[in-house]
Amino acid sequence: MYYDTDGLLQPDTFRSNVTISHPFFRELVEQATDYLMSGKGRLVESDHQELNRALDYYFGDAFKHQLRELLTGLQVEGSAYIYQFMDVDGKSAFQFAGAMNTFEIPAKVASDNVDYVIRFYGDYEKDEDGKLKEVTRIEVWDDKATYFFILRGSDVETYTDILLNPRPHILFQEGERLFYDVFDTIPFFRVDNTKDRESDIQRTKALIDDYDTMACSLTNDLQDFASAIYLVKGYTGTNLDELQANIKTKKIIGVGENGGMDVIRVEIPYEARKIKLELDQQNIYKFGFGFNSGQVGDGNITNVVIKSRYALLDLRCNRLEAQLRRLLLELAEIAVNEINKELHTDYTISDISINFERNIITNDSDNANIEKTLADKQQVRVNTFLSLTSILGEQKVLELIGEELDIDVSEINVESLQQATLDLNQASESLLYEGE
Repeated sequence: MYYDTDGLLQPDTFRSNVTISHPFFRELVEQATDYLMSGKGRLVESDHQELNRALDYYFGDAFKHQLRELLTGLQVEGSAYIYQFMDVDGKSAFQFAGAMNTFEIPAKVASDNVDYVIRFYGDYEKDEDGKLKEVTRIEVWDDKATYFFILRGSDVETYTDILLNPRPHILFQEGERLFYDVFDTIPFFRVDNTKDRESDIQRTKALIDDYDTMACSLTNDLQDFASAIYLVKGYTGTNLDELQANIKTKKIIGVGENGGMDVIRVEIPYEARKIKLELDQQNIYKFGFGFNSGQVGDGNITNVVIKSRYALLDLRCNRLEAQLRRLLLELAEIAVNEINKELHTDYTISDISINFERNIITNDSDNANIEKTLADKQQVRVNTFLSLTSILGEQKVLELIGEELDIDVSEINVESLQQATLDLNQASESLLYEGE
């Protein structure tokens, strides 16, 4: 923008106006989600194989996908919901519901003193001409049923194109007969990011905005000052647009007596802006509790260094994991109760465990050195046990070797141990002779 000769603010259409939004926040959110869900094993498991197989139906890959959606919504919106429904097999299934589209109405503010949850989402339907038009579907849930409405334009109407409205939580049909059941509670489970239900964007928005401003300003300056500024002395013309056109196209201009032209080049404060961008980027990952993959360091990338760079992300994921554990225990209790009814068992929530595995990048060379050191240490201990056979006795040495190698000592006989001891002595003598 600039002020013209009349003092009015006008848009400057000749200046560069690059606007770039850097996706730092998206990266921070996806980092935490991917890190928490990086494990390949079961989220909910048990020492009982029968229970494990049954739990896999509830908490398999489909559930993990919904949990990833919940983790993303939790960080972005400050809270998220997952709701329970019955699938075609008559078992509970769980699906993510965004907090921006879901509202809780407590009984104390409802006219009928009943708790409600309202959920809405966009959809399409065909009009009279067969064309698709956007509508909003609204669901109102209480502890007994679900009420369905539809928003067309500004009019909210009861949705009639449905089998039952209101409909019980659970409804299924066999032949011409309808069967129904209820959950006895509103089947929505809320998870909060913080006690104030704040989005993680609160931590880094100002820093990301500042980074965008610095980066865009630098880009605009580079474009605006890519060419020189011309200082024309004694110019006889009156139209500056004509002067500018002559410079760009004809490369020739006319000046008056004692006239001339100086070329002025502007130095852009590049280094200062670069340092400010680096500082903003560092603070975004620091206060956003993220992993800065662009961090170079001194080049000594050991496993200890890698783990230290994951420290902030681990702190953030610890908080999220605590919230998810509470949710998974609630859902697992529902699953265990259904499993007990189906299999006529008496499993309890204490028979299961919640496991979140976090996989990080490691230094393969460092891992190999660690494994070699451990193997060498184990070899020294085994050789020491063998050398003490005559003192400790063969049976005791067998037990010590079994503990060290984590093997069943019943598979080792005394003759094998004596042969191993003999081979060790022969090897020692061979090495001695080679040295001579």
